[in-house]
Amino acid sequence: MDYYKSTHVAAKLMKELYAYFGDWLLVVAAYNRGSGRVRQAIRKAGSKDFWELQYYLPEEKGNHVKKFIGTHFIFEGSGGVGLPLLRVKHLVKKHRLLLLKKLN
Repeated sequence: MDYYKSTHVAAKLMKELYAYFGDWLLVVAAYNRGSGRVRQAIRKAGSKDFWELQYYLPEEKGNHVKKFIGTHFIFEGSGGVGLPLLRVKHLVKKHRLLLLKKLN
């Protein structure tokens, strides 16, 4: 597997999903399970707010988004109480992965 190429493809897809949904939580949900499921949940909920439409998504998708938020909080916020904050750029450099910058 070529991690460099697959990371570029993933970044491109996430950028396209953001252009469509305009919300990073919806992007994470759509990337995990498909944009069709997220669009269907938006129609059923009558809202593009993830916290309102999460109940119309399969359970594993909602949990995936919440795990993503938790991971982000540990890496970038103060969620790693008692743990040294890890800097993503060091991990990226070490493993030759592409550091994804904010796309918006």
